Amino acid sequence: MLLSLVTWAVMPDQLIRFGVLHFLGIAALLWAFAGRWLNRIPAGVLFCSGLFFFLMTRGTQNGSCVFGLLQLPTGLYQSRWLFPLGFPGPGFHSSDYVPLLPWIFLYLAGTAAEQMVRRSPAALKLLTPKIPFLSFWGSRTLIVYLVHQPILYGICLLLMR
Repeated sequence: MLLSLVTWAVMPDQLIRFGVLHFLGIAALLWAFAGRWLNRIPAGVLFCSGLFFFLMTRGTQNGSCVFGLLQLPTGLYQSRWLFPLGFPGPGFHSSDYVPLLPWIFLYLAGTAAEQMVRRSPAALKLLTPKIPFLSFWGSRTLIVYLVHQPILYGICLLLMR
C-alpha cells in the first residue's frame, strides 16, 4: 500500500493500483489461510490445475475467459471496487496491474512446482548452484525491485534532457 501512496503523491499520473507487490502480498495471505487444505492436493494435480485455470481465466480483465470464447457479465466491470479480483471498472488505470484472476492460479502452480522440486533431490541439486553474485542479489529481490525503478526513471530523465 505504501507503493500506491508514494506513486499517488509523487507521480499521480503513474498511480499503481494493485500491482505485483499487492498481488504477492494477498496471494501469500491467501496461501497462509488455505495452504493447509491445498497441500492435501497432490502437487502434480495442483500444478496442472493451476496452469489450466490460469489459461482459462487469462482474458478476465478484458471481459472474457476460455480463450475469449466466453464473455463475462458486463456488470462485473461496472464497479470501481472489483479491480483487485480482475474486473477493472470504468476509467480504471494502473501503471502496474496484477489482479487475482488469472494470476492466483499461476501462483498456485508455482507453489506446486516448488513442492515437486523440493521432493526431488536431483532437481533440488540442479537448481541450487552457488553463484555468490546471484545469491547475494537473489536474497534481496524486494530491495532490487523497489530501487531499480527510480534508478531507471532517473537515467531516462537524464538521457531525455
